[in-house]
Amino acid sequence: MLTKDDRERALKHAPILRFDEREPFLPVKVGVEVFRKPERSPSFPRIVDVPENASYTVEYAIWWDWDIQHLYELEHVWVSVDEDDKVVNVEASWHGTYRRFPFWKEEEGHPVLYSQPGKHALAFDPREFPVMDTIEACTSQAGSMGLLVKDFFVKDFPAKTKDLDRAVESYLKTKAFQPTFRFEKVYRFPDDAFMNWHELKEYIPKRVREIVAQLSLQKQK
Repeated sequence: MLTKDDRERALKHAPILRFDEREPFLPVKVGVEVFRKPERSPSFPRIVDVPENASYTVEYAIWWDWDIQHLYELEHVWVSVDEDDKVVNVEASWHGTYRRFPFWKEEEGHPVLYSQPGKHALAFDPREFPVMDTIEACTSQAGSMGLLVKDFFVKDFPAKTKDLDRAVESYLKTKAFQPTFRFEKVYRFPDDAFMNWHELKEYIPKRVREIVAQLSLQKQK
């Protein structure tokens, strides 16, 4: 469980996400870890930095049920805060890598980030998103990757089969959309979305199995 103080820190500086106005998928849960010195992330292949001018860094592991191309979606944001409770550094994931932002907008201590339509990579400026690649992913390539399986879930996820990938693709094709690149859909995490990473790590395989079971029932109808 998160300590009361760390939960308050996480809530106070949680990112506000802006989505394309046609975005079909919003976050479901967020796993939080607080770092007071540089340490390895439990959920992303990196050492989480705590800059010299910061007191701590909060890692937000953000879970969506769906990416427009696959089942399973986990993106990350790192927010560093100084002793005066000021955000001094923001980083976020970008298709398996991560980037430090040169600047960012804020609302009352919450960094405001933009989510790539359908794909959910995170940026400080929506002009960072590749337009043609994003449109293709959200339209003709919807569902093309089936079930995405990350290394630490290999033993816990359902087996990746051609039938399952086809079921995922069939569902996601019903969600295909033409992005507008107007980021008018604003998402603020509700209090009950927060948990620590270990709780989220237990939640994810259970949730994936629930979705697979739902897809199987739909197929039978």
